[in-house]
Amino acid sequence: MASPIVIVLLVVIVLTVGAITGFFAVTVFRRINARRRYQRLDRERKVFREAVARVLAAPDLRLDEIRVSPREKIRWQALEDVLLDLIPKEEYRERVKEIFRQLGYIAYYENRLRRRSVIDRAAAIDRLGGMRSEASVEHLIRMLDSKNSELVSGAVRAITRIRSMEGLRAILERLPALRATHLIAQKLVEASLAKLGRDGAPVLLEHARGSEDPEMVALVLEVISNFEFPEALPFVIDRLRDGNPEVRAKAAKAFGKVDPRRAGPQAELLLPMLEDPVWYVRLQAAKTLGSMKHTPARAGVGRLLLDDKWQVRGTAATALVSIGEGVIDIFWQILKQNDRYANESICEEIGKTELIRRLIDNLAVPAAADHQKSREVLETMVSLRFTAQLEEAMASDPRPHVRSELARILEGPPAETPSERA
Repeated sequence: MASPIVIVLLVVIVLTVGAITGFFAVTVFRRINARRRYQRLDRERKVFREAVARVLAAPDLRLDEIRVSPREKIRWQALEDVLLDLIPKEEYRERVKEIFRQLGYIAYYENRLRRRSVIDRAAAIDRLGGMRSEASVEHLIRMLDSKNSELVSGAVRAITRIRSMEGLRAILERLPALRATHLIAQKLVEASLAKLGRDGAPVLLEHARGSEDPEMVALVLEVISNFEFPEALPFVIDRLRDGNPEVRAKAAKAFGKVDPRRAGPQAELLLPMLEDPVWYVRLQAAKTLGSMKHTPARAGVGRLLLDDKWQVRGTAATALVSIGEGVIDIFWQILKQNDRYANESICEEIGKTELIRRLIDNLAVPAAADHQKSREVLETMVSLRFTAQLEEAMASDPRPHVRSELARILEGPPAETPSERA
């Protein structure tokens, strides 16, 4: 007769094997079921694409051919997917929005906003935004007052996809409280508002002009820096001297974007910002001056090659390359100083920009004004062991004279720095 211990062990083994077998059986069943569901969805989508094309081609909306009930879950989803694929296309958008309304999709998802499940409500918010339902904006605004970050974020995205100015004002009014309670990420707000483009710019500018919240002003400046909006230039200029460094930096960024034609002659307004005590303000001023190719900024941007912050040094090098004229002379003069760490930083930044190619190209013309200075800058780079780009150029450059010049620079004894030659 088996002992109780053996019986217990046998029971445990049988139960374990049964549980494992059951788990795998359920997994296999779910996969088979999901596969069949997706196959049917694909078939229904194909049918509805053809049917919707016929509906849209007709002068009047006759929807009997594509009318479905939410109870027909797969057909309901298939038709929804087909229509959502069409709505980004401007030529179909208004008719597709009307189809969604007449077939009951809008009412269906508005009703789902009342459910207790966060997942159901979040999905409904996303669908209403995808359907560009202006009639649902009031419902979506109420979602902004939720204490759930997923619902709030979804509502912001949906409202901006619908491009509702009423919804935009509601977002801006609630934004300080939403940020204070960490219910929404700053980057998500910036990305969502930027999608409104010029359509939302007047509302944003109006709100920023009346706001004393530096975070709100900085947000608006960041958003309008994504497109041209000439009406904002006076406001941007006024904020270049703001007491908040974040606002100053964002204003410097927006300065060259909102109205490049009128901002160009006023670029000298950014020159004092190259000496701003806050490093990211200096960085943004240099970046904007570089993008505007403001030649009088060369000296000021050049001084930033010795900045304490590596981010500023890198941006200054890139800005100087963008400015173009006289840049090699500035790099040559900076490299004449005896600070090895600073020289290494400068050589590293040169190697990251297209200036290294320009220095090598200047070797091809011995009579060129920058030939000797270009050679000395390259020699300094070699002396500090920044040789990778030069070795690559020596192996691939089609010009024999340039290859021999590079060989002499690379193979000779460690070169003196410009400061030692002076």
